[in-house]
Parts: sequence; structure tokens; C-alpha cells
Amino acid sequence: MKSKILSSVLCLALLNAHVSLLAEEQDSTPIYLSAVEVQEIFANPDRSYVYVGKDVSAIPQIIAEISKFDEDKDSLLCALADHIDKGFVIGNYEAVTQALVQAGVVLHKHAHELTGDKVFVLYDSLNGIMQQVAANKLSLNAEMLSFLKDTLAAQEDAIKEDNVVVQENAPISAA
Repeated sequence: MKSKILSSVLCLALLNAHVSLLAEEQDSTPIYLSAVEVQEIFANPDRSYVYVGKDVSAIPQIIAEISKFDEDKDSLLCALADHIDKGFVIGNYEAVTQALVQAGVVLHKHAHELTGDKVFVLYDSLNGIMQQVAANKLSLNAEMLSFLKDTLAAQEDAIKEDNVVVQENAPISAA
């Protein structure tokens, strides 16, 4: 029961976890991760993730556009497009980089089906995204989010002190 309570608290506490990524101009851009995504990052502390949300880069738009041309609907490129369509904003670093490489191959293969301007814009955008990913400007990992553990611990302590009861699939209420 205690693990269910802590799990529910974790989900609720981190639902709107706030993190900043380094943007091109060295400004911080606020991003929001779901509890599932934060749990994924903490459960795999040795992995790196790429933030694929539209608020930081053009990844969703470019992947959606290029994936339309991919004949292999089971490819990493289509899988990333589907992942983003489902509302997820992080992806495993290796999988995202492989999907980006595949996007370049698909774009090259189907460039003749697009106007010159459209091909140039897609190539330029894809190149910019690859540079951001290679420079770790869109990367997240457990170490970067370690400050959330302190926040979570403080929220759990506050909840215990106030005798808050958390039931599965139910709103938080005071006991």
C-alpha cells in the first residue's frame, strides 16, 4: 500500500515537472514532462534522452513531414512520429538519432517528389535538429533532473505531515 501511495504521489508531484533546456541563444526554455517521462528518466539513470517537444525545436514538424514518405511504417522514423503524436516529449537518445539519420535517407530518396524550396527547408531544418542533438542542446538525463528528487522528497514529507490520503485513480484529499 505504501508503495502505491508513494507511486501515486510521485505521479502527481511530477506531473508538471518543470525543467529548463539550453536553447540556441543560451536562454532557458521551460519544458514540461509527464510523470511517466520523469519516471522513465529516473528508472534509467545511465541513459540519455532527447527532448522532442515543439516548444524547443522543430523535431515534431520535420519528423511528421518526412515520415509521410517512409514506406516502412515500422521504421524508427515512423515510430518516433507516432511517439510524438501520442504526446510524449522525450525519446531515447540512440533511437532519436537513428530516426534522424533515417529521416535524412528518406528525404534524399523522395526529394524529387517535393519542390526545390520544400526540399531545401526540410534539409536545412533536419540539419539544424541534428546539430542541436549532437551538441546535447536537447538532452535530458537523471543527473540533470536530480533537483526534482529533493522537491519530491519535500512534497512527500509535507503530504505525510498533513495526513493526506492518496488513492489510486482518485484525487488527493485530506484525511
